[in-house]
Amino acid sequence: MDSFNPTTKTQAALTSALQAASAAGHPEIRPAHLLMALLTQNDGIAAPLLEAVGVEPATIRAEAQRLIDRLPQVTGASSQPQLSRESLAAITAAQQLATEMDDEYVSTEHLMVGLATGDSDVAKLLNGHGASRKPCGRRSSRCAAARGSPAPTRRPPTRRWRSTRPT
Repeated sequence: MDSFNPTTKTQAALTSALQAASAAGHPEIRPAHLLMALLTQNDGIAAPLLEAVGVEPATIRAEAQRLIDRLPQVTGASSQPQLSRESLAAITAAQQLATEMDDEYVSTEHLMVGLATGDSDVAKLLNGHGASRKPCGRRSSRCAAARGSPAPTRRPPTRRWRSTRPT
């Protein structure tokens, strides 16, 4: 992933997930941490994307929190949590999606689709509610309407999406 170029919002979500995992004493940053970080971002796109495919964000948020609450905690020597295998797979899938779409940066939308890919608990959660890669991809008209912005070709594109969103 040497070409990983996150948008400002994606970088903020990754940082937030790291902080949440660290504060909870979790040894790994799990996909549930990433999902919660996306769902709790101010002016984020995660909730509107879920709504666009008919999924209630509050339900996903509550179930993601339950997944986090069940994670093991470590005490004693403090070390920074590392990305879990599933989180790395989701980020890699997001990077691949951005590349397929000829986007220069990995947006939070790409990360949401990446989280819905694979076999993690979060992927199962999202897919179980109908928020799979296919309906959440940018080529879906419902998600394109939720996104409302052009392709991420510079660092802060996820900040602009609401300003161009149809009302």
